[in-house]
Amino acid sequence: MGRYLVRRFGQSIITMVLVTMVLFWLLHLIPGGPLAVYEHTPGITSAELARLRHNFGLSAPLWQQWATWFANALRGNFGTSYTYGQPAITLVWQRIGATAELMLSAFGLAVVVAIGIGVMSAVRQYSLWDYGLTILSYVGMAIPGFWLGLLS
Repeated sequence: MGRYLVRRFGQSIITMVLVTMVLFWLLHLIPGGPLAVYEHTPGITSAELARLRHNFGLSAPLWQQWATWFANALRGNFGTSYTYGQPAITLVWQRIGATAELMLSAFGLAVVVAIGIGVMSAVRQYSLWDYGLTILSYVGMAIPGFWLGLLS
């Protein structure tokens, strides 16, 4: 059992590293990048953009940018917000309470609705209600959360 847990932990570490690499590189493929805000500022020169690129570490090769980011992330340093000019971790901690409240209330509502649907399906097993609620459940699970949020 211990060897299994160690092996699974090692696999999860490798997966985490690979996922961060892929996401980091995919984010750099998005048009605009972190300096897009500055590029559209009236009166900014290419020399100032080059200085900003150097200051933010964006002039280094992509693998080096990722390695620096990953090393900092392991130490809890997630960089500075380009928008607010504050450490990103500070902004996360400021908003974690509202996020937790929203997540817990949504989870509680989902549990109440799911238990209600499950009881109703069990009481009227193999009826039209059972089949209808089963289909409704599958549709509810298949709809992406962001799209469902836009509908409400």
